[in-house]
Amino acid sequence: MRRAVSDLVALGPMPDEDAEEEAINKWWNGLKAIQRPIDDEEAAALAKCFPPDLGYGVGWKLLHLLETAPGWSSIAETINNEEWRSRALKAITNARE
Repeated sequence: MRRAVSDLVALGPMPDEDAEEEAINKWWNGLKAIQRPIDDEEAAALAKCFPPDLGYGVGWKLLHLLETAPGWSSIAETINNEEWRSRALKAITNARE
């Protein structure tokens, strides 16, 4: 796993929208530091980091990053948040239609 990914995972789950701006910015900057595409191991680790809400758009950036992994359709089922998991699975279904 690349350092940029392990550093981000080490922050723990993404903060919610009530978090301080500094915490949200750490996640945002951490996501921007990750070069695409990611591999399946990285995607599996990041799938456990979704916020409990929209996370000021940071959650969407994380979802789009996961989409770059070769096995992301399987990894989407392991997303830690039901709402985000549903969004990911819907995107997979739409892409197949």
